[in-house]
Amino acid sequence: MRTKAQVIRDWRQQGLIVTSKEESDEIYYRRENSTHCEKCGNEYRSTQDRHMDHSHDIHDKFGFFRNILCQSCNLKRSKIYSTNTSGYTGISKEFDTKYTQGFRWAFQVTLNGKSKSIKSSVDLEYLKEYAKNWKIVNKYSD
Repeated sequence: MRTKAQVIRDWRQQGLIVTSKEESDEIYYRRENSTHCEKCGNEYRSTQDRHMDHSHDIHDKFGFFRNILCQSCNLKRSKIYSTNTSGYTGISKEFDTKYTQGFRWAFQVTLNGKSKSIKSSVDLEYLKEYAKNWKIVNKYSD
């Protein structure tokens, strides 16, 4: 179980800007006590389904807290990472000497302006299937 201080530190590392300890405490307690998404109103499936939404766009109050969202609403602000070399949208080759063939495949999305690797594998077909299922589960449409 992570402490309040660890959670707030992680938020700051992810780009959250808070102006005071009181503000970060308020956001933390609001998230901890939240039972329904502040956008769609649906009840969270689990405590892991609560996402602290903040802007990653420098033209939109960069870094400031907006809402507590469910994963589905949070991902609606996302887009599939477009640079790829696999022939499949969102999957690209990353060179990595840890692997015998010298590379791995990575499935990436852009969430609120920041690129995030969702899953990687040396097996391209497995990763394509994973990406296909991820899009269905997260109700993503190109």
